[in-house]
Amino acid sequence: MRSRVVLVNLLDASLCGWYSQSHRLCQICRVRCHGKEEKELRENSKFEMARNIDTRKLQLMRISFDDILAFKVQRSTMTTMKMLTCFLLSLLIFSCVSSVSTMTDTATGISFPAITNGLECFGVGVRKKGPIKIYSVAMYSDFKEKLASMSRSAEKGKKALKTLRDGAQESPTSFMLEMSFKVGSEKMASAIADAVAPRYTGSSSDVDSLKGLIMSGVASKGAAVKGTTLQFDCSSSGVDVAVDGQAQGGVPSPKLAKAFCDVYLDDKCASPALRESCLENCCEP
Repeated sequence: MRSRVVLVNLLDASLCGWYSQSHRLCQICRVRCHGKEEKELRENSKFEMARNIDTRKLQLMRISFDDILAFKVQRSTMTTMKMLTCFLLSLLIFSCVSSVSTMTDTATGISFPAITNGLECFGVGVRKKGPIKIYSVAMYSDFKEKLASMSRSAEKGKKALKTLRDGAQESPTSFMLEMSFKVGSEKMASAIADAVAPRYTGSSSDVDSLKGLIMSGVASKGAAVKGTTLQFDCSSSGVDVAVDGQAQGGVPSPKLAKAFCDVYLDDKCASPALRESCLENCCEP
């Protein structure tokens, strides 16, 4: 009986020891598990915080990028508007300056400078041969004040036309021609000489000299092609000829200069449009 009690006590002690040891193991495991959970929680919290921070950074980056993009678009638009405004202003200024500094023949679209050799452009016109527009011509001189107070419609314009013709013969006057149709050098020189000859009462050799100057200037190009310019400066010294701005020489005959003016200003002129343009630009209505 006693041995049975001892055995029971030993068994209880063993069980208690085992229980205690197991309890301690459980506590250790629980602590370890709890610590692991806490560690995982801490890591998860750090991850969540990092993710939240990264999300905020992304949001900030997105906001910053959108703001920068919007600013760049706005700045680009403002720059474009400024450039467009400057371009339009430049175009307006250029058109105003061009309209003042040139005079255009509407029949051919050829423009002439407003001033050449110190002389003002009075008007422009076209020389036609049938339906063909051969060239445009501009007249330059320095007696506009004589026409400024005159009416171009009074007496059917006869008084204004007479003043225009007399003023051209008495003052330094230039005629600038620009070709709009190709013409051979000999044919071009002959056409001008043939227009001068019946209006000139001097020696025919002067007309031939004029023809030779025109021909020599144009012949170097082969022909009076489109864009070729011929300038005739008429004064009390005679007629000086230039082709494409290159002086060819002159004919020292004041009468020849007057006859040349009549080619474009008398009643049988080569370009009625030139006379009309001169009166329109220089006279009162």
